Amino acid sequence: MTAEAEGQCGDSVWWFLSGDTLVLYGSGETWCFGLKQSDIQSWAKEDYENGRAFTTYPEYYEYREAIRRFVVLPGVDFLRDGLAIGLYWLEEVEFGTVSSCWLNFRNIKTLKEVVFPESMASIGSYMFIEGGIEKITILNASAEIGEYFCYECSSLREIWFGGNEKIEQPLFWGMNLSEVTFYVKPGSDAERFAEQKGISYEYY
Repeated sequence: MTAEAEGQCGDSVWWFLSGDTLVLYGSGETWCFGLKQSDIQSWAKEDYENGRAFTTYPEYYEYREAIRRFVVLPGVDFLRDGLAIGLYWLEEVEFGTVSSCWLNFRNIKTLKEVVFPESMASIGSYMFIEGGIEKITILNASAEIGEYFCYECSSLREIWFGGNEKIEQPLFWGMNLSEVTFYVKPGSDAERFAEQKGISYEYY
């Protein structure tokens, strides 16, 4: 790929833009972006003071209308808040070998399907907010999923679980769960959760 723009988004993480594809590469964790003052005064205080958290947006924000694909290459381990701010035309995400993801896909109507890989052990809260997501696949059988994982996602129809023995409520808010089907492994916590909440489920 030929880089049309490039920059840094972590101590050892960089990005470049090629056509409609944003690529993150390097190692370790990214910085946080788009913080509020309340964040800086609480959980993000140390990172902000150490130059690893910002109230500004990532440098690639100015190219946001061109970005359709968000690709993370192997080596980047932790995606922190703010990396997907304003990517309202995003259609595809590839997580590489990321183990922890705190991204927030807010109001992104064009992103229809996301696969969280085997490496993804931790999936943050408020991941999908008022977006167009229709299908989610979680391959890690013991992934921890944050609260309000899907918030007012009226388009959601399928979630495929790898097992997920650490599902805790509430995962959903402001949604008609009668339109959602869980695809689960027999005896899994995902099956138990579906039964408790009256969510339709099928084995696979």
